[in-house]
Amino acid sequence: MFLKLLLLFELFSQGRGPIETSRAGAENSAEQCRSCHAAQYREWRSSRHSMAWTNDFFQFDYRKSRKQWCRNCHIPLVAQQKDDSAAITLRNEGINCITCHVRGETFFAKSKRPKSPHNTKPLATFGDDRFCEGCHQFNFPRFEESGELKNYTEEPMQNTVAQFRAGPYVQSHTCRDCHARSPAGHSYAGAHDLNMLRQALAFRVCRTSERVHTRLINQGAGHNVPTGDVHRHIAVKAWRSNTPENLVEAFYGRRFKPIVEGGKVTIWDSSLPPNTFRDWNFSHEALGGEPSEPINIEIRYLYGSRESYLPPFSESPHSVVFRVRTPFTELASCLSVRSGSF
Repeated sequence: MFLKLLLLFELFSQGRGPIETSRAGAENSAEQCRSCHAAQYREWRSSRHSMAWTNDFFQFDYRKSRKQWCRNCHIPLVAQQKDDSAAITLRNEGINCITCHVRGETFFAKSKRPKSPHNTKPLATFGDDRFCEGCHQFNFPRFEESGELKNYTEEPMQNTVAQFRAGPYVQSHTCRDCHARSPAGHSYAGAHDLNMLRQALAFRVCRTSERVHTRLINQGAGHNVPTGDVHRHIAVKAWRSNTPENLVEAFYGRRFKPIVEGGKVTIWDSSLPPNTFRDWNFSHEALGGEPSEPINIEIRYLYGSRESYLPPFSESPHSVVFRVRTPFTELASCLSVRSGSF
């Protein structure tokens, strides 16, 4: 047991240092795995893991600081952090096969197949929440003046695994049960997958005499929504097309403030834990326009700190999870807003 726990902590350092393997340069590439594991490769290639270094949201923030700590998570292999041509190619693979499966000359996996040619060490924790917390559970960092990591605060920066452990599915599910449902188990769909968002969330809207009432429900996720990166949040926006300047909106997510000794603390958290909901209502008259004009309501999941980015930013800054467009009088009547029954 002690050996397995030790190995687990050696697999990921939570940004404290890069990952060393016994392989040189291009031997750390996922291309080395492709011929035997083609299905897994295809799914990984289109996953957010493969885009950990190249995605626009990360690069937008990384350009502001360029800290080693960031590189240790987004291009964690020593071979990716060198200055040679092989490293440049490897960086574009982000979190690749080697990142999770190889340390030194040893391969790690949940189990070893009978005909596997690898020196595989089965690891009971491989792929469960204890494994995922190596990257998806950490506190705010403090840095030396040089930019090197000093230590971590007591305040969670990414709290996804702790949220899952405090939730209703910890005894019946693992992270992979939801995020690795693809045929080869390597797509790791998350918030950038619209189907995942729509499975996790439900939206209700109704009206009383003068007001529109909305309810956003975390009906399927085993952790808070949104979770992960500090910038992620959900915006519920309502407007009439002829009077867009009267748009009103609600914010669901986290907000922080810096502290003198370094790091940040949470000052607001309206993210949705599992099996909870958030209600918001507004006056339809505040939107302006004619009463008969349809009301637009959108639930947007935003991935970054901004509503829009200038080129060369190419990714969409948000996903529209739900959209409603209907006149106020045609909205369903609320059964009992006070009792929370929509």
